[in-house]
Amino acid sequence: MSTTTNSSSTSNTGNINNMEMATCPTIVSNNANLIALQGAKRTVAHTAISLYKKMVETPSAHNRWEQASNKQRNTANARKVILVEFADLTARLSFSKAHTALKNIISSYSAQPALLSAMAQLNPNNKTKTPSSNTIKSWVTLYESQGLVGLLPNHKGSARKNTGWEHIALELYHRPQKPSMNKVARQLREDHGFTDATENNVWYFFSQLPSELSDKSRWRIGSKLYRDSQRSFRLRHTQNLAVGEVYQGDGHTIDVYLRHPLSGGLWRAELTVFQDWKSRYIVGWYLSNAESSITTMAALSHGMGTFNHVPSILYIDNGCGFKSKLMNSTTAGFYANFGIEPIFAIPGNAKAKGNVERFFRVMEEDFSKDFDTYCGKDMSPDVARHFSTNKIHILEKNGIHIPTQEEWVSAFNHWLTKYHNRPHPEYKHETPQSLWNTLERVPVVDMNLLIKPRCEVNVRKGFIRLHSRQYKATHLHQLNGTQVVAEYDMHNDISMRIFDNNGKYLLTVDLVSRQKGLSDDRMNDSREKSRVAAQKRIENKIAENNKRYGGMHIEHEQQLSDLDFIEGTVEGTVESTSTEQALNEQSEPEFDLDELCRDNLANPFEQINTDEEFELLD
Repeated sequence: MSTTTNSSSTSNTGNINNMEMATCPTIVSNNANLIALQGAKRTVAHTAISLYKKMVETPSAHNRWEQASNKQRNTANARKVILVEFADLTARLSFSKAHTALKNIISSYSAQPALLSAMAQLNPNNKTKTPSSNTIKSWVTLYESQGLVGLLPNHKGSARKNTGWEHIALELYHRPQKPSMNKVARQLREDHGFTDATENNVWYFFSQLPSELSDKSRWRIGSKLYRDSQRSFRLRHTQNLAVGEVYQGDGHTIDVYLRHPLSGGLWRAELTVFQDWKSRYIVGWYLSNAESSITTMAALSHGMGTFNHVPSILYIDNGCGFKSKLMNSTTAGFYANFGIEPIFAIPGNAKAKGNVERFFRVMEEDFSKDFDTYCGKDMSPDVARHFSTNKIHILEKNGIHIPTQEEWVSAFNHWLTKYHNRPHPEYKHETPQSLWNTLERVPVVDMNLLIKPRCEVNVRKGFIRLHSRQYKATHLHQLNGTQVVAEYDMHNDISMRIFDNNGKYLLTVDLVSRQKGLSDDRMNDSREKSRVAAQKRIENKIAENNKRYGGMHIEHEQQLSDLDFIEGTVEGTVESTSTEQALNEQSEPEFDLDELCRDNLANPFEQINTDEEFELLD
């Protein structure tokens, strides 16, 4: 009986607790998350802890030599030199006489330069002080058993005692939030109960760790920044390259606000650049709204057309402007048209294109800061805050000149001339201009390919459709059902040249019709699509804000209706009984199908008086 009572009481208590917890779902969720987080911390060890455990283990001979400092290695090599000289003496003398002879040689400065240098390394203040016989005996024993590693000095100072909070400190410190050592010390004392975890003790612990466990660890600054700033890398040279053989290409949003050529507002343009790897010469560039395959093709065509030279290799990133089908197609791509081999860098590896990245850095530092509208990270916030308002009259009132696109282009060309005549960073007695002057050109055979992209199209019913335009030629129907390559002009759609898949010219097709609303300039169509897309994004943002904040503002009519409903509910509870009686008195009798069936079965042959029925209806 008592068991039943206890179980029932326990059940009731559990129900009450469940009801209380149900009324506070946020607390339940937070507690569950906290328990799950604590369980995860207990079961999954931080990677920094695993690395620390490997460090405190007894290292092998190879690891001891690798972990030794340069001073320790020099000491071991100096001891070896003394042992080699002592071994020559012991070959013809006893041990004690050999030690006396070694002392005389060192004190009289008649030893070999290597021995004198070794003595100076061991004891700089007293170069003639010879090690004692016992010391030499211990060196010989260690060298015979461990080799050169045994001659490393073993004195490491006073050993630090393990206090028990080291692993917790590593886990707390190596987080992407970058907590300070003072915060870690407070957490160790307040949350974990380690009273000896003072700020000085925590700081001393971390100061003894290598750099990969310091404030520049990959868990604090991120894997990419750690790899770029802390890890070693292989420095490439260009001695095996020819001038003009390999280009590096990349896009960069300039840190200067310009006056937009159409809207007149503030505008940061995208600069696409191709740089010769060997000479560091900027062979082609293009300024646009955003990086795209068109801007890439324009920048590369600018360099190829200006110098009449086709590079062999392009070293570029994986952006849409460099890797699109328009550029990279094996049949009709821009690279394939000129026989250029593209090499795409590993994503996230900025050092792969270090030359062109350095160019952008030098350009922003040396060129962009000459403009009043410079907006780099090191710009004064007192001026930079005006750029976010996009109020040009305020900028002009404060004496800030907003350059036009033409002014920026003119200044950039002038600065490039100075940049090309500076000393080359790899070839000290050369400049980018002098190296570029040694270019052995690979001429562009067909200039029509420049700025004229190609794409694969199908011929159907004697017509070709491309970009909502229809083209036709006299004998085009003979190619029905085949796939050909069309070469079109971005600024004139009146005609296109048609090639086969091997690049052989076939014929020229002429424009028959274009979709209503299109212009004869594909660039204008592209701008119109960009405008419509931008307007659509704005409309979607407005709709999202309306849905997000619309429910928070109750209209006046809705408030009145809610009050009427509340008042009606209160009055209805008082008069519910009388209302139900009134409804029952005024309500029509219910239609009972079962009763009707019973009446018909009881009088199956009863005749209905139709006249009486119609009279009743009247």
